[in-house]
Amino acid sequence: MSLARTLIAFLLLAASPTWAGDFDLGGGDDEPKALRFSGLLSARYGHTSQKRSWLLGGPNKLRFGGADRDNNTSGDRDAHVFSVPQASLMLDADVPMNAKVHVQLNMDADSDSGNGGLGVVEAYASAEGRRDDWGGRLRAGAFIPAVSWEHPGPAWSTRWTITPSAVGTWIGEEVRTMGVEAALQRTMGDHSARLTAAAFSGNDQAGALIYYRGWAMHDYQADINQSYPVTVAGAVVTERPFQELDGRLGFYGRADAGLFGEALKLTGGYWTNEGDIGARQTVLGSRLGGWSTQFWDYGAMSQVGRLTLVGHFMKGQSACWACDRVPWLAWYGLASYSVGSWTVSGRYDRYEVERRRWEDGYALTGCVQRALSPRQRLAAEYIYALSRPGASARPSMQKDQLVQLDWRLLWGER
Repeated sequence: MSLARTLIAFLLLAASPTWAGDFDLGGGDDEPKALRFSGLLSARYGHTSQKRSWLLGGPNKLRFGGADRDNNTSGDRDAHVFSVPQASLMLDADVPMNAKVHVQLNMDADSDSGNGGLGVVEAYASAEGRRDDWGGRLRAGAFIPAVSWEHPGPAWSTRWTITPSAVGTWIGEEVRTMGVEAALQRTMGDHSARLTAAAFSGNDQAGALIYYRGWAMHDYQADINQSYPVTVAGAVVTERPFQELDGRLGFYGRADAGLFGEALKLTGGYWTNEGDIGARQTVLGSRLGGWSTQFWDYGAMSQVGRLTLVGHFMKGQSACWACDRVPWLAWYGLASYSVGSWTVSGRYDRYEVERRRWEDGYALTGCVQRALSPRQRLAAEYIYALSRPGASARPSMQKDQLVQLDWRLLWGER
């Protein structure tokens, strides 16, 4: 479906009446309000390890990679990088029947992947409402499902670190809902519970990155027409994770609970693209094949005073016509402590692609942030990642390191 047709469908759905629930609602006016524009700008310095970024066909699986002086795609020298890793424009509007429209556009200005173009990251309509202790929400369009606790900020920005976990990274890379989602919530004093279900199309190549490349850790945000370079049998081919290939609908369901206010939160869900591995289609000159991917995930978050503890586990499997079904998993544990305008966070990631132990690695991340104002943040981060690149012929483990200094600015009306 073209972007224009998709956006028209979203706007029509936005005008449909619905009864829904308390999800931090705005007013219930029937009169539309003017468009509100806001944005997020990130400016960053990075010092990388030697290997070239996977976004350029290299083996480095962090956000930025090293210099490639001999042009053999592997990388041979550490690099110093200045970049604009995220430049987002958001458009929000209230429309009749207590509905809203939200669109996020990103400029692809990344030094390791950017072409200066604009891409749609999310574009959806939502309708919300409440009745006593019950509430609900209906969303329709293209949006990132609420799996990651690391991305509560505007423009799907992270809260505790610059770089999300391997779990959060993959959700941003290969998982996008292009369909309809419904949620029902009940509040019971200091406790709450929510059930969410959705049906979607697309995502028929989700899982290919994990199979061929393995896990990665970065904050690059894919747009809805995203394509990635992946190395298959020594050749670089194109993967389009959100492409519709087989005419089938995928679905997911989630359950969330909040206990004692912010003291303890629990989450869990199941996702499947219901992919047909026999599907084939040529898109923009690239021959694409269907993938069948499913995953379960579970998480817990506890906040005690200034200390926040988070754990999230994901286990799934992927298969294609030319490959066996491969199990994979990733999990992380994070601790974050805030004092005044300062926040210090540390995270341990563990990840595997289990067939023949194609990948068995871990990563350590440390981040110090200071809020310069309600709309500005300065953060310094160090990542050490150990992994064996997925499906590579190299038996040895690869070490990637990245030091980053990031300034983030939010602007406009939300």
